[in-house]
Amino acid sequence: MGYERIKLYRLAGIQEADEKNQHNSINPETMSLNLTEKVHLMINEIYHVTSRCGAGKSRATIKELIRHILAEADSNRTYLLASKTNPLTEQNFEYAKEIIQEHVNGSELAIKRVDSTNVKGSVVRGLLDLLASGFKGVIFVSHKALASMPAEKLTGVRIVTDEVPQDFAGTLMVQYAAKDSGYPWDDYLIEVPSNHKGYTCVDIHPDADRKDIRRYINAINQNRDTASSQNVADLLTFLMEGYEAAYTTTTQSDGSISRVYQAVHYHRIKELVDHVDFLAILAAQLDETLLGFITQQRLGLSIVEKDVSDSVNLDQKHKNRVRIIPFLENGRWSTTLRRKPAHDSLTIGDKPVGSKISVCSGQLTPNSILSFSSATTGGMPSLNV
Repeated sequence: MGYERIKLYRLAGIQEADEKNQHNSINPETMSLNLTEKVHLMINEIYHVTSRCGAGKSRATIKELIRHILAEADSNRTYLLASKTNPLTEQNFEYAKEIIQEHVNGSELAIKRVDSTNVKGSVVRGLLDLLASGFKGVIFVSHKALASMPAEKLTGVRIVTDEVPQDFAGTLMVQYAAKDSGYPWDDYLIEVPSNHKGYTCVDIHPDADRKDIRRYINAINQNRDTASSQNVADLLTFLMEGYEAAYTTTTQSDGSISRVYQAVHYHRIKELVDHVDFLAILAAQLDETLLGFITQQRLGLSIVEKDVSDSVNLDQKHKNRVRIIPFLENGRWSTTLRRKPAHDSLTIGDKPVGSKISVCSGQLTPNSILSFSSATTGGMPSLNV
């Protein structure tokens, strides 16, 4: 289908377009996360709070954020803390309530959790209504809810994301059977020539009503249109911002023809940094992620490493070496995993592991030897499993 090829083409295009720009790298000087930073109309750097996984970035940041707001009388601002999932959003919210109770003036700080577990109807609409009411304090949401928000509604809001928000930059693909063509959004698009063999480029049709497209996108984002996927909304938004996507057709194993739209999208992070005045990301790694690459090489932002505070030192590495063994659900080995280029072979008793070999039963017992070999290293130590 050429998905990897077009993904590399789009990434190469980003890199080539910005080779003339000065390279932005992580600031080697580690500073504390100063929540009293001056307000920017448009940010030019992203703060990165880094530590190993499980070192306590989330709790340390929440504790410092609450301390700062109450100590500095900064409760007239709106902070939004986004977590990867609703359960993590609830966990961070409950911890924030515990910390607030430890402060004698804790009642002065308002906090809210906005997700599908406590909002009837659209979460985005609930969040929009809360912001429109003039809410000041800390709002706990998911990455998905934050990514679905119109960026202009977040003007002046201070954003902290727990882990890298993958919804803000990534590979985008919309695929459907050619026989099912005729979707309403098809009429919004027009194909234009491409220099890449086998592909054409896609743009918004010059005769398309852009207000109508925007309404269509909002209906998907707010779950009022459930017939179209979120990827369709992302594709249209991406094109509305002036970027292009690649289009091709591919033949499936059963002979059917599929239509495929592909791109690397980053419109959400661009819109976000154009409106908020503060963005901090809590993650073990940011610089080498796709989001980190795009924000530095395409958007010209700097990534600045910061500690939560001068008194908090989070572990950067695990104290013990950890080796991950690919035991997967349903008691089977993954065919896809075995074909990954990270290794050449995975064997048990000198025989290649097959996808039908049961995990920890049958051929693989607690005393079996699991061996990895690599073309680069020539082999890795055997493991007792």
